[in-house]
Amino acid sequence: MMVDEEKVIYVYGLIPTMEIEMASQDKNIQNVRLEEFGGVTAVLDYVDVQSVTPQNTERILNDVQWMKEKKMHHHEVLTLLQQQFTVIPLKFCTIFTDRKSLEEMVAEHYEELVSLCTFLREKEEWNLKIYCNKEKFKEFIMQSNESLKIARKEIDGVPSPRRFFMKKKLDTVIENEIEIEMNRICNDLHEEAVSISIEDFVENVRSGDVTVTQGEEEIAWSSVYLMDRREIDEFIHIIKQHENAFEQMGFSFKSFGPSPVYHFVNLDIKRNT
Repeated sequence: MMVDEEKVIYVYGLIPTMEIEMASQDKNIQNVRLEEFGGVTAVLDYVDVQSVTPQNTERILNDVQWMKEKKMHHHEVLTLLQQQFTVIPLKFCTIFTDRKSLEEMVAEHYEELVSLCTFLREKEEWNLKIYCNKEKFKEFIMQSNESLKIARKEIDGVPSPRRFFMKKKLDTVIENEIEIEMNRICNDLHEEAVSISIEDFVENVRSGDVTVTQGEEEIAWSSVYLMDRREIDEFIHIIKQHENAFEQMGFSFKSFGPSPVYHFVNLDIKRNT
C-alpha cells in the first residue's frame, strides 16, 4: 500500500488479526484504519507531518482544549473497539514515521503482543471510586461510638479554658476514628473485588494537601480492576451491596466500565516522530 510521504502514522492500539477476520469487519472504523501486520492488526490513522513537528508538538501540548479533544477521541476509538475485540491500547500520541518503523515495532514485540492478546481475551477494565460525606459520617460515628459520646458529655461539664483543649483533643480522636473506619470500609470492598478480579491497581487519591471532592463528598478510594467478563455482574452486585449498607452513613460508590485496559498493559514501545 502506498502511503503519502507527507503523513506519519498515529497508532491507537493493536488487535489480534484473527478476531478481525472472524468478525468480517470493514477496514475503516470511526474514521480510523485497521492494517494487518501478520497476526497483529494496528488501529491507526495518518497524520500530516507538519502537525507533529517539534515546534508544533510543543505548542499543541500546551493547548489544553486540543489535548482534551484528542485524548477523548483516542479513548472513544479504543472504547468502541474494546466492545468488539481484544484491544491492546497504546499511549496517547504513539506515532511512527512510516509503515516500516511500525512493522519493525510489531516484529520486535511480536511474541509479547501475541501473549498479551491471549491474556486479555474476554477481559475488561473497571474502575471503582468511593466517596464519603465526612460530616454525615462523623454524625454516624458520634451516634454509634459510646466512648466518644461519653467523652463529649464529660467535656460539657468541664470549665473553660480547659474545656477548649479537651475538645481539641477529642476532635483529633474523632478525626482519627473517621479515617480508620473509612479506610476499613474501603478496604473491605476492595478485598471482595480483588477476590473475583484477575489483577488490581489502587490509585493514590491523596495528593499533598489537595482534597478531591464531588459536591460535599470527598473521594476516599480509587481503584481499577482487570475483570473476566463473566464476573462483571458479581462485581456490580458487590458494589450495590456496599451501597445499600453504607449509603445512610454518607458513602457513595461509583463503578465505571468497561474501559480499555490502560492500567494492565505496560509495553515499552519506542515511538519515533
